[in-house]
Amino acid sequence: MNANRRTALAKFAVVSLFSAPALLSQATTTKDVFNGVFGSASISYTQPDGCTNVSVQVTVSEQGTTSLNAPNAAPSARADIFIFNNCTGSAIFESGTTTEAIRFTAQAAGNGSKVPKSVAASGMIPMEVVFGPPGTPVTDTLNIDVTLNSVGPAIDTTSDSKQTNYLDTQGKSSVQIRIQTDSVSSDGSIASLNVSSANLGLLSPVTVPFASFSRLGTDKHRTVTLTH
Repeated sequence: MNANRRTALAKFAVVSLFSAPALLSQATTTKDVFNGVFGSASISYTQPDGCTNVSVQVTVSEQGTTSLNAPNAAPSARADIFIFNNCTGSAIFESGTTTEAIRFTAQAAGNGSKVPKSVAASGMIPMEVVFGPPGTPVTDTLNIDVTLNSVGPAIDTTSDSKQTNYLDTQGKSSVQIRIQTDSVSSDGSIASLNVSSANLGLLSPVTVPFASFSRLGTDKHRTVTLTH
């Protein structure tokens, strides 16, 4: 072996020795953490006593699938209840979420849109009482039965967020988490929203709401993790 070739091999060995650890220490993983149809509705109204304002927000979704009503879907529901009495100044706030015993159905739009034509869900949500007057129970149970219809044009939205967590004090090793969200949604109309609480009774409006909002669509959340 001539001197020039020995020198070249030596240089290659040195480069490989210092380059390999850097290459091996990098790892990238991609995971779809949510993929499915959703529907949300919120409504605010004043009870007949003229003092009590009630706000109800319900979100239902079919997670973990790209098709409507697929066998592997895991329906979920979330609710927030806020009640404020203008005459007494007392307030109650409850919040809860569940993936248990939620019945969820969605009807495709039929025109190729990822926005469903309608979404319906019913079931029971265990609620936590975040705050309330002294003596208020710390838990509650909410029964929901909601049907939403899509109205208006579909709108595409995207978002991208990043978070870096350093694994050493020198800042040489880190894990970067990037969350990408793609959503196709449209305004919705509330065909029905029946909500009742074990502690609070019927929470569906019996007077004309002073505010209401609904939205239907399909979300896709993708998490990309880079370690180096």
